[in-house]
Amino acid sequence: MKKIATILLALSLLYWVNKSPFTTTHHPPTTIINETVFIHIIRDLELLDGWLYYSYYSPETIELLRHQNHQKILALYKVEPEAFQASIRYYLEEVRALKIYEKVCLALEALST
Repeated sequence: MKKIATILLALSLLYWVNKSPFTTTHHPPTTIINETVFIHIIRDLELLDGWLYYSYYSPETIELLRHQNHQKILALYKVEPEAFQASIRYYLEEVRALKIYEKVCLALEALST
């Protein structure tokens, strides 16, 4: 009886350890967009912000233009706003953010050459 109890305890402990947050692997959510597409969208949004920064429009007009063009950029890449928000949360986590922005910088530099 002690052996069965010990085995059951060991199995339940193994099950509990496998379900703990320390051993789970992080898989990307199913709603995120492709990394290359995400980088191109961020690049285009950065270009938009740069253009708006140097424009002479009123703050209200700038905000309206930013919103309209943000929607157009997402439509150009056929990306839903919810999927883009999920992708931001996924790609801009602490670990991935630096790598993503390095790629965005490279994409912006490639436009200037």
